[in-house]
Amino acid sequence: MFACLHLPVPGSPAGCLVELAGHFSPLIEALSTPTVLFDVDGLERLIGNPEKIAAALAQHAAALQLHPNIALAANPDTALLVALHLEGIHIIAPGYEAEALSPMPTSVLSASDEFLETLGRWGITRLGELAALPPLGLAARLGAEGMRMQQLALGQCVRPLRLVTPDEDYAARFDLEHPVALLEPLLFYISAILNDL
Repeated sequence: MFACLHLPVPGSPAGCLVELAGHFSPLIEALSTPTVLFDVDGLERLIGNPEKIAAALAQHAAALQLHPNIALAANPDTALLVALHLEGIHIIAPGYEAEALSPMPTSVLSASDEFLETLGRWGITRLGELAALPPLGLAARLGAEGMRMQQLALGQCVRPLRLVTPDEDYAARFDLEHPVALLEPLLFYISAILNDL
């Protein structure tokens, strides 16, 4: 299961959300907006069911004076769409992703303008309508992008998180007993330090 936190207030610092998510999981994806996705698998044993996990997230956020939209879902993209476009706390049970996403407009998809224009000409304005289209016909007319967008609308898109990697500081210090006058002994010390790093 995945959780998504989104601060709907423009200009909110995303770093606070990464810190908040870090209390619950080391597997975090930070997006350019003040939004984070993270894996909450295994928290059931520590915290409880998804409702208790969402309550714990809200409690930690409130302690940091943050009030994010919170979404929990079986895949990261469903959690992301729900947190970005629905206010409050939402828990999407496995198998109900398409139902939760169906009232959303197709404009929430990160699709090309041409793709969204084509859907508009067909009278498709909601994700539920996109999800109901025949997959083979959609693939024939709109190709791979059409198939991927329909999978998103159905809540069936599975992908790994693009993890935030912490900055690593490679530094070492070595105090010499005597000054080094020649390059060769200095290179010996530098080589030993680099090898350790």
